[in-house]
Amino acid sequence: MAILDRLKRKKEKSAFTKNWKLSASEAQQKYAQTNSYGLVNPSLGIGGDSDVLATSYNQHPGFVSFDVLDRIYRTNVFAQKIINAPAEDMVRKWREFTCDDVEKAEKRQKAEVGYQIKDKVKDAVRYADLYGGSALLIVLQDQDWMEPLDISKIRQGELVKLQPVFLGEMFSAGPINYNPSSPYFETPEYYNINNMGNIHRSRLIIFEGIPLSLYSKITQMGFGDSRLTSCIDILNSAQIVWKNIVNLLVRANIDVIGIKDFQEVIANDSEALFNALSCAQTIQGTYGKTVMDAEDNFTRHEISGFSGMVDVLMGFLQLIASIVPMPLTKLIGTSVDGFGTGETELVQYYDDIAAKQNKIMPTLKIIDEIMERHLFGEYIGMEYDWLSLHEPNASEKADLEFKQMETMKGYLEMGIMSPEIAGRHVRKMGVYDGYTDEFVAQLSGETLSPEEQAELDEIMKGTLSD
Repeated sequence: MAILDRLKRKKEKSAFTKNWKLSASEAQQKYAQTNSYGLVNPSLGIGGDSDVLATSYNQHPGFVSFDVLDRIYRTNVFAQKIINAPAEDMVRKWREFTCDDVEKAEKRQKAEVGYQIKDKVKDAVRYADLYGGSALLIVLQDQDWMEPLDISKIRQGELVKLQPVFLGEMFSAGPINYNPSSPYFETPEYYNINNMGNIHRSRLIIFEGIPLSLYSKITQMGFGDSRLTSCIDILNSAQIVWKNIVNLLVRANIDVIGIKDFQEVIANDSEALFNALSCAQTIQGTYGKTVMDAEDNFTRHEISGFSGMVDVLMGFLQLIASIVPMPLTKLIGTSVDGFGTGETELVQYYDDIAAKQNKIMPTLKIIDEIMERHLFGEYIGMEYDWLSLHEPNASEKADLEFKQMETMKGYLEMGIMSPEIAGRHVRKMGVYDGYTDEFVAQLSGETLSPEEQAELDEIMKGTLSD
């Protein structure tokens, strides 16, 4: 009976195997039915069951703790450059305010320095890029943290400071607001910062990290992702390659000692062999001499061909630079043979920085309104210009000055620009010696004397000296 049971099971197994295993034509037909798009070549293993990509899928990124992000940032020089460089470049030249009331413009400019607005924004952007989100906490005199803040009601002299906080210090203290008409849509109405109690969302100026999908954004309290999340694997791989290169350099010479009857010595008295090698190593370190048995032999093998490893490392760094994005010359701090000077990439990088500056302009508008109401008791809406990040060379400066001179000359001849306005512009450029405010004041008239016209012509040529 047992034999019949085994035969029966064997038959069932054979039938199952036969039904499970498909012929080549059946497999191709099945694949065509379930996959109606993409390149398919079963004979080469492309698109079929043997294709390694057939069973590949995108795994949901796990939450990277703030501690892990902090350790990567502190121990990886490229991670530091990825986080620090954009934030520093965004505020490096910063802004220049303009207003009809010159005294108010100067007071506003000084307040930027006094309240360290540039550094506070830099830290907020840096924390957002590193941790996925940050905020500037608006600290006023005699305030109730739970009450909504109406910026239009901030009184003169009421601002104490703007304090940067990062995402790890902020905890949701209420449900997410799903009302699309609310200014706090997709964010909690209250946060708890370092156990200060509930703080209303309006008392925080939010800086998001890398933008996420709507689903992921809601799960992260309205914030974004760390800039390092998408390149952690590549950063780790580049670090592994670098460490392997260092280890190869340290072990560039492999010494081989041939010992007579080595296997027999090991089998009979391995401890004596270890003692003998340790003694020889001590003599080598003390006297610089290698001592060994006359019948033994010594061979040194030198490892070469490190250039290929360096190319592999540079490939990883180039990949990191393209992901950030950042010119490779800026990422590693120097030009690289075979990768060009990076001038074109640097111009594109500065364009990206300018785009980031424009992106935070709505956030800066909140800061500007707070500052103006604190300084003047009212919101003026003072305009500002971002100072250019690009540093032109001598030739570019000369061409720019010549074009500006020709443009202003044409405006003066057409009568659509007064000499005083032209003088203010030239004075603002600050590139001509001997050009004083007193001289600009003399240009307020409609016409210039022949002497003043000659002096202005000399100044516009840039030839006047002290």
